Amino acid sequence: MVRKCLFFPIITTIVLVVPVISPAGWLRTYGGEGDDWGSCVQQTSDGGCIVVGYTESFVDPSGDIWLLKFNQAGDTLWTKVYGDTGADYGYCVQQTSDGGYVIASSIGFFKTDNQGEMEWIKPYPSKYVDLTDDSGYILGGPSARLVKMNSAGETVWTKEFEEDLYSYISCVRQTSDGGYIVTGHQTEIGLTDAYLLDYAWFLKTDSMGEKLWEISYQGDATTCGYSACQITDGGYVFAGDHVGWAASVHYLLLIKTDAQGDWEWFYDRDSDNRKENHTAYGVAPSSDGGCVVTGEYWYTLMKVNNEGTIDWKHTYPFKGMSIQQTEDGGYILTGIGSGDLHLLKTDWNGDLYLLKTNASGDTLGIAEQPGVFEPSNWELVSPVGNRVILQYHDIPQGFHACVFDAAGRKVDEIYAAGSSGTISWGDGYGSGVYFILVSGVTDKGAAHIVLIR
Repeated sequence: MVRKCLFFPIITTIVLVVPVISPAGWLRTYGGEGDDWGSCVQQTSDGGCIVVGYTESFVDPSGDIWLLKFNQAGDTLWTKVYGDTGADYGYCVQQTSDGGYVIASSIGFFKTDNQGEMEWIKPYPSKYVDLTDDSGYILGGPSARLVKMNSAGETVWTKEFEEDLYSYISCVRQTSDGGYIVTGHQTEIGLTDAYLLDYAWFLKTDSMGEKLWEISYQGDATTCGYSACQITDGGYVFAGDHVGWAASVHYLLLIKTDAQGDWEWFYDRDSDNRKENHTAYGVAPSSDGGCVVTGEYWYTLMKVNNEGTIDWKHTYPFKGMSIQQTEDGGYILTGIGSGDLHLLKTDWNGDLYLLKTNASGDTLGIAEQPGVFEPSNWELVSPVGNRVILQYHDIPQGFHACVFDAAGRKVDEIYAAGSSGTISWGDGYGSGVYFILVSGVTDKGAAHIVLIR
């Protein structure tokens, strides 16, 4: 029995809203004393977006489902929490044809009206929901079960795919032929119960859930599929990661197939072959025929073309869990950073701001379409908090940087005499987004930071 369905007005003393003032995009951060995150974001018919996730900061510290509605400018219109006893998780949300929402969650599959008021709930805990062309729904997970429902939430059919393996569905989406594409992972028990083989699992079905083909991929150790999508050529892209035995490193996993499931390209680490963690949690089609990926460690937002080549990548101060291209050609993504829910809107190139300069290279202010640069001999250790920490090295003349607010006004300069060191900045400045422009480094760079009070 669901015991909570509560409305929360926007109370600035409890919910932190940090705006990025720019026509190109914005960043919002929400959270309280507990852990909070966004699991899924979808653009809505009014040009805004809806986010579902998890919160420990309101009502029940053991955790509740969190639903947030935003307008096109990124301003919050309303939020809701739902839950039973214990920790409850919201995984996926879709807007329905009547303007309401359906949510896949750990407490079941439920529908709300356009203000988040629950209309009905079905006893199907699930990881993902997609809308189908008959105005119904397809549910996947957390086991290897697909459930087809009509618009009233009545079950049309169910399919199980466990067979001799323990299987887990992370994502299911309807395809252009009326069937479904599924991703997740499978666990095979080896010679002993202690020896497990984990595979990333990709499955294509027809409109009745009958299996047409499947792919299993095993890396060095644990391998998982987290998301899948169909792109404009009719093929599919699957996203996930696998863990290397030697160094326990997470390697990004992207697999592109044609419509029949034949592999076209495969990508399991960055092009520099660096031994760093990187995971792909979300993938979505892009209008140019490629796809856009969100994840953590090596990047937050990455654009890949149809041939499997990386067009660009950006790092922001949070882990991306879900992404979608918006009607204006930009991108919207959500995730978690420093224990808070993050929501980011970018332009078509994944940017927020650009530093405007004159012919001499002097900074004039901040304009739309940023770049988030990758510093060479300096880095932000802590880009979000009540103060920010940066480290630098191999700068013989010492460290010098200018700090700008979101409107492009210079508010401070930072100096340090040593050739290497650690700097803390933020005391005496209010909450908001700032930019650090560093001079005298190998590659003149800038990065955005967020102060939270």
